[in-house]
Amino acid sequence: MKIKILAGDFIKGEYDVFFGSASRFGSGEIQLEGNIDSLEIVTEENKKKIAGTLGAGVVGGLLFGPLGVLGGWLVGGKKKEVTFICILKDGKKFLGITKNKNYQKLLALSF
Repeated sequence: MKIKILAGDFIKGEYDVFFGSASRFGSGEIQLEGNIDSLEIVTEENKKKIAGTLGAGVVGGLLFGPLGVLGGWLVGGKKKEVTFICILKDGKKFLGITKNKNYQKLLALSF
């Protein structure tokens, strides 16, 4: 899973989270599992990805004609992103953004 750090006590950028640690090439690791003091959602947004929307429109058009194109555009390419604040037990904190399903995984790491 990936998280993007927007601000805080760590270098900004995209981090890969594996086995309870977030790492970014050249900037070390952030231990998350067992080290999260609190997580708080700041915003939740629905985003549309252009490529997914266009692809769903094309497939809908091929299968169902003009109405399929419209339906594909309405349904395709949706994703939900969560902006959150993470405070670690050592007092360090960061503002991050990730997909909703990844936020759920971060919640699990906090227990």
